[in-house]
Amino acid sequence: MFQQNLTTSLLGIANVFVDKIENNSSFIQIYISTLPKEQVCPYCGRPTKYVHDYRIQKIRDIPFQGKETFLLLHKRRYICKACGKRFFEKYDFLPRYRHFTGRVYASVLNALREKISFKDVGKRFGISSASVFRIFEYVAVTPPASLPVVLGIDEFKGNTNGEKYQAILTNIKERKVIDILPNRYTTYLISYFLRFPRAEREKVRVLVMDMWEDYRSLSWLFPNAKIVADRYHWVRQIHWALDKVRKKVQKTLSDWWRKYFKRNRFLTL
Repeated sequence: MFQQNLTTSLLGIANVFVDKIENNSSFIQIYISTLPKEQVCPYCGRPTKYVHDYRIQKIRDIPFQGKETFLLLHKRRYICKACGKRFFEKYDFLPRYRHFTGRVYASVLNALREKISFKDVGKRFGISSASVFRIFEYVAVTPPASLPVVLGIDEFKGNTNGEKYQAILTNIKERKVIDILPNRYTTYLISYFLRFPRAEREKVRVLVMDMWEDYRSLSWLFPNAKIVADRYHWVRQIHWALDKVRKKVQKTLSDWWRKYFKRNRFLTL
């Protein structure tokens, strides 16, 4: 019993019995089972304890000793005597339609914190890049509950839901990203910010953005905020204006001076 408890503790799964372990040169297979218990029929809600049949479900775990590791679960299918329906036993450690342990999900998500591709993460854990992508999609991003005093809004080029641009919201003072939105449409941005109570939106004192008119049209949502054009776009406008003057002046100069100013235009900027 003591050895059994150590093995199940190593697996990190409660109320599971290890029946057999196969350890060869390329993979490890751990056969596990559970005690039968009364189930609730998902169709009619009646309790039942009648086992209809069994099957073996293969569950991938994280690699152990450098080898692929699988759990082979001796799974029961119950029958409800009240409605005649058959259904599989439910397990706390294995959600429905999942073929990976929770450790695989956690390890994949942790690996994705690195600058590494889905394909390389899949190779590390012995799963496909498509599976890695599906695990990544399980991550739920909680929207912020509050807005910063200095709120920045900008866009970047992406491909979420087929959209060319996504919007990014930042806490300028703390230099933190607070949310990423699937698009930059005015109607969407208005509906997003209206989720926050007016008192929360009134806390925003500075709204930093580029000079796109659609962003400026959001100013009514933040009655106490001053609009500030972000430094990049402001400096870019100055560069464009100065370069326009340079080109105009160059046309009045000799060929040698015209080439001289063109080659050294970045010194002027």
